[in-house]
This record gives sequence, structure tokens and C-alpha cells, in this order.
Amino acid sequence: EQNHLEHNFEVQLNHQDGPVVRYTRAARGRFDAQTRHGFTGSLEEQMENAEAVITSLFGPLRGDLELISWPDFEDLNTPLSMTFLAKPTTIGRIGDTGLELPSTFDKLNLLQSVGSETDRKMDLLMGSAWSQSSQIQFVLPANSQAELLAAVDLTSEFLDYQRSCESSDGVVTIRETFAQKKHRIPAGEYNAFRDLCRQIDNAQNQDLHIHLQP
Repeated sequence: EQNHLEHNFEVQLNHQDGPVVRYTRAARGRFDAQTRHGFTGSLEEQMENAEAVITSLFGPLRGDLELISWPDFEDLNTPLSMTFLAKPTTIGRIGDTGLELPSTFDKLNLLQSVGSETDRKMDLLMGSAWSQSSQIQFVLPANSQAELLAAVDLTSEFLDYQRSCESSDGVVTIRETFAQKKHRIPAGEYNAFRDLCRQIDNAQNQDLHIHLQP
């Protein structure tokens, strides 16, 4: 896969002072080039860019962002990967019976981008093929129980999207994969394409419900 972006999150919800997130981001192809370009400059400028990335995912932080591993952005021969430790002010929201957690931190929002038009008379031209994978591991508080999300498997000539959700030993793991396989959507197939975009957005907008026991 030439153009691929990979996210790996470990979200610890069992800390008394708030959530702690370990986030690893790896990039290949055009995402590698975009990331290297975005992190040019001094170390101070790189840290500012890193904090902008993290706060776009999690919102405000408690304290400073920590760098666990940091690449040499000028070394083009080494695959790009970086790991952060962040302490968001909050993750998700508190509902009537417990926590409501996001099922993804980096939503595609396809109906706001490639599927934004209600109808088309001409073919839709998109960028080159690309893919994304994500894994979130929620380490739950003691005496809590997750209401697992249903699996999703959406496949077409143009887009693929899969999601799984499982729980083991107090850890809920959500895995997602997405692929844009074509760069052109014929006008006659746009409505079916847009419907698939809606289904993917709806899946990503689902929350993971965590029931807290007293």
C-alpha cells in the first residue's frame, strides 16, 4: 500500500486524575511526504505542530505533551513513525449510565468532502488511491462494562470500510480499516457512492457506551 496512514491509540481511563493516551502515528507514501513537510523547522516549531495534531484529535491537554519516539524527518530512508503521550482534559462525555466514548478519533467525514454534493452530472474525480487503519484500546475503569459496537463490513468497487470491536480483560479494542480504491466515480454511480459514504460516516459517529458500576 503506497499511500497509507496508521493510527494506534492506547487510552487509559483508569487514572484518578484523568485519561492518558499513548498515540503512535505511522505514514507511508503521500502521507509520509505531507508529515515531513508539516514538521519542518526547529524542534520548538515541531513541538507546536505536534501539539496542534494532538489537540485536533483529543481537545485540550492537562500539562505538556510528551514525545516517546521522534523520527529524523530528514532521513528519507527510514519509515516515518512517531509516538506521543498525552493527557487530555477529557475523553468522550458522561451519560446517564456511564461514559460515552468515540469509536474513532480521526473521522473521515465523507459527506462533508467527497460525498458533499446531493447529485452530479459529471464524474467525480478524487485523489490517488489511499488507505487508513486505526486501532483504539480503551483500558476501562474498574467495575465497568462495555456495550460492544456491532461489526461493520462495507465493500464496493470504490471504497472499503471495516470495523470490529471486542473486549478482553478490561480492555476494549476497536479496529478500523478504510480504503479509497478508485480516483474516479462515474456520475451514474455517484448516488450509490454517496450512500456508502453516509453508511461509513454513520458507523464512525457511533459511540462506545461504558456502564459504570457504583
